[in-house]
Amino acid sequence: MLTAFGVLHHVPNVTVVIHEFSRVLKPGGYFLFREPIVSMGDWRRSRFGLTKNERGIPLPILRNLLKDAGFEVVREGVCVFPPLTRLCKFICPDVYNSRLITLIDAVLCRLFACNVNYHPRVWWQKIRPTSVFYVLRKLPVKTVIGNCAK
Repeated sequence: MLTAFGVLHHVPNVTVVIHEFSRVLKPGGYFLFREPIVSMGDWRRSRFGLTKNERGIPLPILRNLLKDAGFEVVREGVCVFPPLTRLCKFICPDVYNSRLITLIDAVLCRLFACNVNYHPRVWWQKIRPTSVFYVLRKLPVKTVIGNCAK
């Protein structure tokens, strides 16, 4: 089993890392991860609190990358609703250590999932989940003999 929570968006070449994860994981093994799926600002300039290579991964690109690497999606879901996080950190400093706040986040993220935009153009496009989580399984390798797959 592999886990990577908020790691891949720091890597300059995510494709290479995902394919390496697929290579080292046994067939039928699981890969759990969470990543931002929205722009984290203009990365051509230095950004306060962010590293040089830090940027979210657009969801359509991430889906294709996982499929090409040989992963089967067991579960995909959106998470991290920023308005809730900002509001609740005054109540509970460890926002996602609260079962109730995590449940509210899941509901709000599902409600606003259709509003996911990598680059929001207007203020209301910023009211959306900002991350995705996956439970993935590595597909078994098929051996090819002639024209038949086993």
